[in-house]
Parts: sequence; structure tokens; C-alpha cells
Amino acid sequence: VGIGGTRPMAPMEWFDWLHRGLVLLVIACPCALVISTPVTIICGLHQATQLGAIIKGGEFLERLGQVDGVAFDKTGTLTEGQPQVIEVRATVGHTRDEVLTVAAALEARSEHPLATAIVAAARNAGATPPPVSDFAVLRGLGVRGTIDGRSIYVGSSAFFRRENLGGSAALDREWTDHATAMVVLVGSSDALLGAICLADQPRHDAPAAIAELRRLGIAELVMLTGDNAAVANRIAREIGLDDVRAELLPADKVSAVRQLFERAKHLAMVGDGVNDAPALAAANIGIAFGSQASATALESADVVVLSQHLMRIPALIKLGRRTRRLLAQNIVLAITIKVAVLLLAAAGLATMWMAVVADVGASLLVIFNGMRLLKNRSAAFTKDV
Repeated sequence: VGIGGTRPMAPMEWFDWLHRGLVLLVIACPCALVISTPVTIICGLHQATQLGAIIKGGEFLERLGQVDGVAFDKTGTLTEGQPQVIEVRATVGHTRDEVLTVAAALEARSEHPLATAIVAAARNAGATPPPVSDFAVLRGLGVRGTIDGRSIYVGSSAFFRRENLGGSAALDREWTDHATAMVVLVGSSDALLGAICLADQPRHDAPAAIAELRRLGIAELVMLTGDNAAVANRIAREIGLDDVRAELLPADKVSAVRQLFERAKHLAMVGDGVNDAPALAAANIGIAFGSQASATALESADVVVLSQHLMRIPALIKLGRRTRRLLAQNIVLAITIKVAVLLLAAAGLATMWMAVVADVGASLLVIFNGMRLLKNRSAAFTKDV
């Protein structure tokens, strides 16, 4: 007689229940569920490297798959980032060579693409820039330095207006506006020396990249730039963008990104310069674009695209979406197989071999399913338009 008057279990009953318990233990092993996520993420990160991109973790790869809005910087991102000086203007009492030489003396210490173009133009003209002291970079505005005991500024017309530089000439549309080029003013606090006009061209694949993003259902596409509105609108028309916000300081770009959250819950910011770094950090996911991206932008971004092709942006978003889909598939597969065999085991219908095959099979299944990311399913993954 067993405890409490119950009948003791026969040896075969003990073996049956022990077998059921062991089957439950085997099938309850969470290997497939645990391994499904890291394998998929690692394959996705590897595929990103094939696109010439570095993603700083699986979290950001998943965020790419949620993107429903993209904000772009202009210079160096949507454009080639290689502007050229097309015109130099000088005020009365000054020469074009003087304007270019003074500007080059200051811009030689700046990393901005416009600065590089001005220095190159001065070098080609055979100019010898004078020494500069008390040099300072005014982020998003321009540069300042002392030449021959006089404080000289090189920057945007908005900067000259805001700081009341260059005297009354700095307010004249003759010096501040140009239909197709960016204008950089050169002057002191009370006198304008002249203006330098520079032109940049859109990247050849920018229209295709914008069209592809729209095809993916991303309707919120915006250009954020510190350049003047006329130039920004010209570039936007050429590449197919409708929403343009121009003459923005770095802080203004951050404000614009936060405003865009009202229309896009998962916003990506794409930029390459020092001035873009705050906006890159403020967005849901920051993408530093191009091999010439500044160190500050690289540090602030979550994704670094070293390729010079804008088609990599929609390709990365596709990769993020595929990764999220495969993650969901793997979790559903693992749980479904486990639950099915678990119910059979509870009913006494599952054998140990069924449990082992289900456990190992589910693990192999999610591994191979995650490895599908290694296959290029889209021409956009490898083709540069």
C-alpha cells in the first residue's frame, strides 16, 4: 500500500512518467529560440559590410527596418561635395585676387568642402595667402581670423547679416544672392571685401535613390542645409525632393529633426559634416555618409556608409526590413515547433527521438533561415546606379 492508502506505482509506470519528463526537458530546451536572434543579426551585419556600411550594433540594424522618414544634408551628401569657385566679386577699392587670397588664408585651416574649393582656386591662381592669427571656426557660420592686425570674416550672408558684419554692402542682394551658386562673403566688421560664388552638382544617383525610397513607402523625405534657399531649391528640383529647409545652423537642423518626428516616428538623418553631427545624434538613427565624412559625424552616427553611392541608403533600409522579417519568422518557427511537440509529450504521444529531432531541427531551421540574409536578393544590394 502506498502513502495515504494509494497504490504504489508499478516499475513500468515509473519508467513511462520518467520518459515523459525527459521528453519535456529536451523539448523545453530554448536553444532554437535563443540562437535565432544573434544568428540573424550577425548575418545582417555581415551583409551590411558587403554594402560598404558599418552598423554599430544589431539594435541599429533593426531600427533601419523601421525607418519611415529620411532627412538629408545637401553638400557632400546629395551633392558631389566637390564645389568649384565659378566667380569672385570684389567691392570698390579691392581686387578679386585680394578677396580670394584673404579667404584662402582663413579657409586653409577649415575642413569644410567650400573651404577646400576656395583654397584650391587660390592655389591655381598662384596666390600666396598671408599669415593668420587668432583663427576660429564658427560652426555652421564661417571662420574668423586676424590678418595684418585686422579681423576678417568668411562666411554665409546669413552670418554677416546676423552679426552685422561687412557694413551696408553685406545687405545688398548684389553680393548675397546668386541664382545657381552658393555665396560666401569676405569682409571685416565694418567693410565688405567681396564675395565668392561656388557651385556643386547633385550626385548622379541621387534621383534614383530618392525614387527608390519613395517606392519603399517612405514619403517623408527632406533636405536640411545651411546653404541659401535658391541653391537648395535648385538641387532639390533636380533630384526630385519637395521639402527643403535652407539657411539652417546646426541647432536649427536639430530643431527641424525634432519637428519631423511629428510626421515620421522613425526618422533617419543622413549627413557627412561637423555641422550635421548634432542632427545625426538627435534622429532615431544617424547615418554618416561618404568616405570624406568628418570624424565628428562618424562618432555621432549609428551607421557609417563608406561607399560614395546614395543607392546604399535604400539598400540598407531593405536589409533592415528583411532582418526584422526573418527575426519574426525565426521566433514564430521556434515557438510553434516547441509548443507542438510539448503538447504531444503531455499527451504521451511524443518519443524521445521526436523531442531530439524537434530541438535540433528547430535550431538548424532558424540558423539556415537567418543565413538567407547572406544571399543578395535585390540588385540594389550590389548595383550602383
